[in-house]
Amino acid sequence: MSHRVETMMSANGVTPWHKLGKVIESTATTAEALELAGLNWRVRKEPLRIASEWHNGQTIPAFATVRETDARVLGVVGPDYEVFQNDEAFEIGDDLKRASGGSAQWETAGSLDDGSRVWMLLRTRADDVEEIAPGDAVRPYLLVATSHDGSSALRVFPTCVRVVCSNTLAMADGSRGRGEGFSFKHTRNIRARVEFATRTLARAEATRSQWMDAARRMAQFRVTRDQARNFLLSVLELDPAEVAKGGRQGAKFQEARERYHSARNAGGFGETLWSVLNTATEMTNHSERSGRSTGMERLLSVVDGTAARTNARAWDTAVRTLSGELTLV
Repeated sequence: MSHRVETMMSANGVTPWHKLGKVIESTATTAEALELAGLNWRVRKEPLRIASEWHNGQTIPAFATVRETDARVLGVVGPDYEVFQNDEAFEIGDDLKRASGGSAQWETAGSLDDGSRVWMLLRTRADDVEEIAPGDAVRPYLLVATSHDGSSALRVFPTCVRVVCSNTLAMADGSRGRGEGFSFKHTRNIRARVEFATRTLARAEATRSQWMDAARRMAQFRVTRDQARNFLLSVLELDPAEVAKGGRQGAKFQEARERYHSARNAGGFGETLWSVLNTATEMTNHSERSGRSTGMERLLSVVDGTAARTNARAWDTAVRTLSGELTLV
């Protein structure tokens, strides 16, 4: 199936854009989210053997990761690979829920690609909605994403989702706003490293405040048409000469211009650094010209692919412009 969703849940009555999974009208406890998202299963490592008469069933230094509920082989990994179970990933959010005094809530969670990848999205401050500019509200979230096939590390990172258009921005990682969060290889010390990261994130209120302050200043920072053009060309990695010829890059830049001058931007935020930043991330996260035709492909890319890197580059470019370190000429 092109959407690649195996199971998922979505809380607070929000139907995902691919219209799959279980939608509940209320919030979910961790135990409920684990059940509703279809993630209440465990993974084990099974040694691999060569099925050949030449090798007489010889064991090789590799393992299959196997889902215990249906014996599905999720991937092939090395001997040092450490399984990080779904319920352990949820525990990261539980620790943050306790740190927030219980105000955090599970928003979505699910399984992708037949169980080889899973994610959990926690709304870290359920009652907190802050405006960057009039009509442009954001909520703080934490995304936990991992794989069971060895294809990616365990990633834990803060993110903000725009209520108006569900546009995801990578939150600042420190004052530079790199937005990368934490990434852990599936090795023996993964649990100790995750515990450290969770404690760090629980104390990250100052970082979130820095992000909000920077975003609000961006919403007041006026840019010229040429500056906006140069920002988009740089962040979206478009060649001005190719754009001038039209074709694929020209069409992509034209769509970016239309998004930037849309009624929402012109009416609410005007020609500001915040507007052009959001235009870039909208192109990355929502446009079919990003190279990912389906909503789920774009979600996967935002989680740990090229979209995540482009979003981080966009935020970094905006922060550098705001500080005067970079001039958009």
